[in-house]
Amino acid sequence: MSITMGPILGFKKNENDKWKICALIVEDKDDNHQLEWSITKRGTKSVTPAEDNRNAKPKTLLEHRNERVTLFDLEIDLENEELEIRYSFTTESDSDTDQKYKDIPIHIPQKDIASIRMAFASCNGFSTRKGTQKIDDINERWKNLKRIHEENGGYQLLMLGGDQIYADSIWDVVPSIKEWSELNKEDRQAYKPSSQMRKEIDDFYFYLYKSAWQKESAEIMGRIPTLMMWDDHDIFDGWGSYPEEQQNCEVYNEIFKIARKYFGIFQLRQSAESLTQWTQSKPFICNKQFTFGHLLGKTALLILDTRSERSWDEVISNQSWKEIFDWLNDIKKSSIKHLLVVTGVPVSYVDFNSVENTLDWIPGQQELEDDLRDHWRHEDHNQERLRLIHRLLRFANDKLCRVTIVSGDVHVGALGVIESTRGGNTGSPTNIINQLISSAIVHPPPPTMVNIMLEKLSDVEQVDRGITSELIKFPGTGKRFIRSRNWLSLALDKEDPEERIWAEWHIEGKRKPFTKVIHSI
Repeated sequence: MSITMGPILGFKKNENDKWKICALIVEDKDDNHQLEWSITKRGTKSVTPAEDNRNAKPKTLLEHRNERVTLFDLEIDLENEELEIRYSFTTESDSDTDQKYKDIPIHIPQKDIASIRMAFASCNGFSTRKGTQKIDDINERWKNLKRIHEENGGYQLLMLGGDQIYADSIWDVVPSIKEWSELNKEDRQAYKPSSQMRKEIDDFYFYLYKSAWQKESAEIMGRIPTLMMWDDHDIFDGWGSYPEEQQNCEVYNEIFKIARKYFGIFQLRQSAESLTQWTQSKPFICNKQFTFGHLLGKTALLILDTRSERSWDEVISNQSWKEIFDWLNDIKKSSIKHLLVVTGVPVSYVDFNSVENTLDWIPGQQELEDDLRDHWRHEDHNQERLRLIHRLLRFANDKLCRVTIVSGDVHVGALGVIESTRGGNTGSPTNIINQLISSAIVHPPPPTMVNIMLEKLSDVEQVDRGITSELIKFPGTGKRFIRSRNWLSLALDKEDPEERIWAEWHIEGKRKPFTKVIHSI
């Protein structure tokens, strides 16, 4: 048995009462693994014998040296109760099959998706090598997520909000890139990537994904279908926030093109050919980048791609914003009660413009924020942020639904609130947007001094006339920031007539999670 990475599950769509997911593996070219799956459990209490095994057809996404990236599609008919399926990988000689690739369980929601259980995580790695020295157990939070998953009935969707890999070592470990980075500015700008450089970059990203997604993280991603969106470290630190001349040089463009190829293969489960012949297609809702949306019962998910088009002064292009809000406007009024917007960098957070001059003297500040320009509140992005806030508030009022933003990136957990008093109706759920921040599942937290600074600078922001934003204390804790590694669970409470969402931050070193209850309309 020679599966060298995976399986990694991906969520594809919920359509016509069918739950469509996929499983990705990396295998030796000489192997031809088959995937078999069966329904083993109906409902939460009754268990029936396994139905006849169904076979999932393999599809090759990529061949790289002596290995192949293979994808299997699974389509499950939703029923009026939750299901559990189990899948296994086999070869012609079943004796070669490792037991860890047999009878892997997946939890499937019920047909109306009234009580889906989701988890969210970000920052699965380290910005610097020194970061590994600060952590006793790198995958402690992944182990915790697996334990909670097994104890609490199983999560049915895992959203990963950015930095699933850390590609910052490209400057040190890729020989041709290291040589290029040591040239003077003029020579770097004029340099045209060689075939050897392209090959080395290609190898770098392929093997980086393979090494990053092993052990505990792979165990979870092989049990919960994932929705992933990239952030800067999936390309390299600060991507999109460099001066135009630097951002558009040929070497940077080559790195981005190859990083995009592997993001498409491993995180979006799209072949390289499909990405080079890009056209707008579900679930992607933009023509030139990877923002996507899903409708899951009364909940809508909007996952924003804030890296594909990012530049010195723009996060998402005007055309893509139009396509995003066209998609939202097409949602029928009253068909959803909650919109979850996932964006890598938080929309409600500390104003780094006011502390930029002080960061130079704070030890370890680079672990808090590698690039101030990445933040929505940077002066070059603040107007775009303002438009986003206005459009989300308008959407909430037009559709009579709750809007919540989920983010990671900043290596602390936090809870923000954006509130509008315009037009009366003060305190209405449609005038309040919660910002949930969960980070990081692997990366170490910033130094204590940074946390103290964040607490002191967390004042109420006047976003616009009648609109405020602030970071609030977690209920019952007296704290605004979680300075420990963490991940977030989001559970729709079908037993509650108000259809609440229970948001829980699972924190390293804490026996009980921090909890925020968000009421739907």
